[in-house]
Parts: sequence; C-alpha cells; structure tokens
Amino acid sequence: MKEPTMDDELPDIADLDVVTAQFPECERLGRELGIARQAFDQLFPCHLPPVTGLDYCGASRPALEVGGDYFDFLNFLSLPSPKLGIAIGDVSGKGIPAAMLMPILRTSLRGLTIFPYANLAAWQQTSMG
Repeated sequence: MKEPTMDDELPDIADLDVVTAQFPECERLGRELGIARQAFDQLFPCHLPPVTGLDYCGASRPALEVGGDYFDFLNFLSLPSPKLGIAIGDVSGKGIPAAMLMPILRTSLRGLTIFPYANLAAWQQTSMG
C-alpha cells in the first residue's frame, strides 16, 4: 500500500477551505429557518373552540424544518346550527415552497367561517355599492 503524499491530501484541504468559507452562510440560513419555523408554528390553532361532550387536540411534526402540513379547527359554532370544522391537509412538496402555501389556505378557510354560506363574489359586489 502506497503512503499518502502531500499532493494526495491537498485536494481535501482545498475542499475544507470551500466548506469553511460557506459556514457563515449556512449558519445564517439555519437561523432564518428557525425563525420561519417559529412563525409557521404560530399558524396552527392554539385555542380550540369548545364543543360540549368533545375533547380534541391537534399537533404537527414536519419532516423538515418547515413544511406544507396543515390542520385547523374551524369555528362555525355561532351559526344557528353550530358546527365544528376540521381541516387537514398536506401541501404537495416539502420545505419552504410548500410552507408558503399553508398561510394562504388557512386564511381562505378561516374566511369561510365568517361567511360560511355566502356567495363571496355577490357579497363583494353589494358591499362596494
């Protein structure tokens, strides 16, 4: 077996320099993903609409730092015929692109709790005069 020479080890040292130069950028991205994760976690329900005779809860554990998993409990309880809506979804894909769709879905579904049976297009036309 041939003893390694200095020339054999130089490519490894050069690769180490590249990795070392990229380390601050990786740290910054890691911090930003941590902040994104905290913001993402705040989109999940923390106050559950009370339903007589029902105990329930929800939790999410994304495979990556952030992802497109979604659940929500929608409060239709103030209607003449009260109902609890449960939404569960998995946005196709993984990571940040999928996670960016989740707040849009959440906002749309929560909007339906305000006007659950309304034709929103007709309501918009009449409310604008």
